[in-house]
Amino acid sequence: MKKIGFGSTKIVDDFSGEIIGLCDFKLEDTVYLSLFMIDGKLQSKGLCGEIYRAFEQMFKRENAHFVRIDVVDNYSGNSLAFWKKQGFESQGRTELVWKGKLSEALIMKKTI
Repeated sequence: MKKIGFGSTKIVDDFSGEIIGLCDFKLEDTVYLSLFMIDGKLQSKGLCGEIYRAFEQMFKRENAHFVRIDVVDNYSGNSLAFWKKQGFESQGRTELVWKGKLSEALIMKKTI
């Protein structure tokens, strides 16, 4: 991903030093957020939204105006509700290929 302009960031707990998540994104006017993953035991506690908002503030400081994420939504327990809660809106559908597997996803975008 680095070859095509994506950055990868480890999300680390300040107290324990433990890696609690990962984030991959391409910083442009429209940031493409390709991965935002937080340890499952920390989900549904408000921390994921707090961490995402910190990334969004960083994107703003770098003069980005929008964030796009593609959400695979064809399974129970998907993250669609989380992204809607963060203010993202549907912009259509796309197909993603990951390790040879084709998945349909909802394109979501937010103005920041």
